[in-house]
Amino acid sequence: LLHMMDDFILTISAEASQYNVQLESLDNVINDSLEQVTDLAEVKGIQINDESDVSSIFVTVNARLLIRALVNLLFNAIKFSPEQSTIRIQSLYHSATVTNTPQISIIISNTVKTSATTDDLTDDMPGFGLGLDFVDNVVHKHHGVITREIPKNGSATVCMTLPCEMMGQNT
Repeated sequence: LLHMMDDFILTISAEASQYNVQLESLDNVINDSLEQVTDLAEVKGIQINDESDVSSIFVTVNARLLIRALVNLLFNAIKFSPEQSTIRIQSLYHSATVTNTPQISIIISNTVKTSATTDDLTDDMPGFGLGLDFVDNVVHKHHGVITREIPKNGSATVCMTLPCEMMGQNT
């Protein structure tokens, strides 16, 4: 019941016209997200490798909403990965090509189990909590972009790109 109430509050928060945001360490956001799905991954024997090599990156976000969006994406990766597989999460720092503003891309990739059907791999896929509409809404309201490549079999990739700041350097 508490989980359902929290989902309801998060849904309402995600629909707000403006978010209460603050500067957050991307490392903290990713680590908090990973912490929430570690037990579930261990049950399936799935290893999650954080291959991010970018440090001192900060994003101006509503951390609770962004963490929940990442948790939803990681849960879906766990759900549709075969047992004993590996999920990779990476953070890549770059500049937007048009505006030359600093951005960070968070990439989650996993192998999709061969038993998944086309119906399983749609935007309507049942999952943990709030679903992909919630994720899309949160990313877009943080001035970000999200793309998904989810094949019937093979390697699935979700890429979330957000504006960021690198501390210690002029951006």
